[in-house]
Amino acid sequence: MLMPMRRLLEPAVNIFLPPLCALTGERLPHRGMSLSETVIRELVEQGERPYCYHCGRTMLEASANLRHACNACNRRKAPPRMLLRLGEFGGSLSQIILRIKFGGRFELAAAVAPVWHQAITHNLDLLGRPPVDALIPVPLHWRRRVQRGFNQAEELALALARLGHWPVIHALTRRRSTSEQARALGALQRRMNMRQAFTTRPRINLRGQHVWLIDDVRTSGATLAGAARALQQLPLRQRPASVNAIVLCVTQPRAD
Repeated sequence: MLMPMRRLLEPAVNIFLPPLCALTGERLPHRGMSLSETVIRELVEQGERPYCYHCGRTMLEASANLRHACNACNRRKAPPRMLLRLGEFGGSLSQIILRIKFGGRFELAAAVAPVWHQAITHNLDLLGRPPVDALIPVPLHWRRRVQRGFNQAEELALALARLGHWPVIHALTRRRSTSEQARALGALQRRMNMRQAFTTRPRINLRGQHVWLIDDVRTSGATLAGAARALQQLPLRQRPASVNAIVLCVTQPRAD
């Protein structure tokens, strides 16, 4: 109940207090801003780095290939079909994610969304495929949703959707509670953790649509793979044309 109350009080508090960057504490030139120009420049630079469009790992510009996955992904491909991201977990981006996820700083989702949207649309233009027909936030189990009071993936999806004019569809439910993926010891353990964790909502019809899962962080890809498989198991007449993913950041890969 504290998170909704904070949302109601923030506009009034902002009237009387000088606007400061949520990360650096710098005074901001305009009300309504949450991040300093220094932080925004850092995020823009992250978004301009070349990376693998399947796992999200950063690649050397000379070896980046827009049409193919990196060598590690070619050895073991798993859904979703394509992954787009803003950057790697670290620096300002990690602070933003942690403050949204564990501090309920919802305004940071809206603050990072313009840079994120710019990076996503730039890469979609380079690739020429596929379009964004709908955003699907990765759901939390209902117990964790009640504990936290919100789903950070949903907050991020709504912020991104407002800029892209994309619909947000709650197509998935989490049917069993899984341990925190970040606490799992390895990639195999994460995949086992997410097996059969998701199912589609009744009467969901995504036929012919290119849908994009939304989450904050990709670590091993197990969560996104589990969610993508649930969508791919829809009856043929309801199945999407492709299942892809958009995340704020990826972590450094671990050995399988």
